[in-house]
Formats: sequence, structure tokens, C-alpha cells
Amino acid sequence: MRAHARYLARALLALGAVWLTQPAWADDPPEAADAALRGWLEGRDLPRDLGYLRDHALQIAGQQGCPRDLAGALREALNPDVLFENTVERLVDAEAAALLPPVEAFTHTPLGLRIATADRERPQLDDDDAWRTGAIQLRQTPPDPGRAARIERVARASQDAELWSDTESRLRSVLRDACLPAATGGRSQQELAMLDAIDTAQGAQRRMHFLTTLSVVLYEGYRPLSDADLDAYAAFLESPEATRWLEPRNAAIVGVLEAVVRELIPPAPVPL
Repeated sequence: MRAHARYLARALLALGAVWLTQPAWADDPPEAADAALRGWLEGRDLPRDLGYLRDHALQIAGQQGCPRDLAGALREALNPDVLFENTVERLVDAEAAALLPPVEAFTHTPLGLRIATADRERPQLDDDDAWRTGAIQLRQTPPDPGRAARIERVARASQDAELWSDTESRLRSVLRDACLPAATGGRSQQELAMLDAIDTAQGAQRRMHFLTTLSVVLYEGYRPLSDADLDAYAAFLESPEATRWLEPRNAAIVGVLEAVVRELIPPAPVPL
């Protein structure tokens, strides 16, 4: 990575101008900023991503022993359009619109436009066929170590793997507490505590699985991007300006999914 420090330096110099070209809505009234936030999320296909997470939640419900008739109720309650509105509301309440201008400005730079094009054309994280194909190709033609390190750095900095793994961990906990006692005749506090410990240990494994999956997908999808592009993109994602946006974005999505499921199926009483 250090061998390419000169590329990173050039990229950071280029990105320095981004913060000076924030969009006009940054100084608009709150209503305009909130409308821009909604437009931003729609433009980045958040409803589509929420649909993927909804399908993932339904898979988890099946794995946790939830009754079959619950699937229909979950599918309706986790409507991507409803989830989107709830996510926007949470982000508005958290005043996240104020965090978005530097991120929005980055997307209008030449690098940001190249990234957006690559993201539109690459497979999505839940595309199992694309992941398997990419994994086979990487086994047949081992990746350049430097390129692979750059891709993994971008994957980590994007926080997408954290979003998916945190969503799965939270939903597993909620659905287990609601469905497992009914399916097995009840669980003691000690048994549920043990299951919590197991889930915590498995959470780290799930995060690595999602990170590996994302890295494989990005390795193929980001082929048009140069090493300097990847260095600059990773530096942007790791910047305080980007992380201040990514963290509440993830928290809002995970929180909305958990809240909807909890409202639909409150935890069953646990025997003492």
C-alpha cells in the first residue's frame, strides 16, 4: 500500500476541493434539506436495498422456527416502501441531512461519477450467482495482492458488510425471542443467555462472510477503476465526513427493520 502513496496523495489533494463545492441545498431551510435527503436516498436505490434486507429477514424467520403463517405478515409489514419512509423519518429526526453535503458533493466529482457508474453495473451483495462466479474466477486466476488489498479496504470502509451483519444479528435476536419459545415449549433464561453468547460469536463470522462476499463482488465490478481511484475512494470513505454519514445511515436502517419486526411479533414470555 505504501508503494502507492504518491497516488493517494494526489487523490487526497483532489478530494480537498470537494468540501469547498458543497451543494446549494446545504444552506437551505430544513424542509429543503430533508427533501434533498429523500431524493438522495431514492437516487441511491435504498428502496431496492431494503427489499433485499426484507427477503433476508424472511429467510431468518424460517431459520428461527417461526410459524409459516408469519411469513405473509412479515412480508407485508416489511414492505420496502414503508421501510423507506420510516428510514427517512429516522434520519430526519437525527438531523442527518446536515451530514450529507460532503458526501453528495463527492458524487459530483469525476471519481464519484466513475464510482457511481461502476456501482450501477456491478452485482449486488445478495447476488449469490455473481458471487459464486466471481469466487471461481478468483480461484482460477489469483488476484494481484495489491489490488485485492485495495478492494478489501474499500469494502471495509463502505460499512456495507457491517450493515448486513448487524441487521442479521438484530433480526435473529428478535425473531428467536419471539418464535423459539413458541416452537419449543419455552426456553429458560440460562438457555437464552447461552444462545446470545453463541450469536455474538457467530456475529464476527457473519461479518467476515459479508466482507468476503462484498470484496469478491467489488473485485469484479470495480475492474474499470484504477488503483489510484480505489486509493482515493477508500480515503474518502474513511474520512470523518463520510463516516459521520455512514454510521447514522446504517443505524437508521437496522433500527427500522428491528422496530417493525418487534411491533409485529413482540417477544413471548420467557419461563423463569
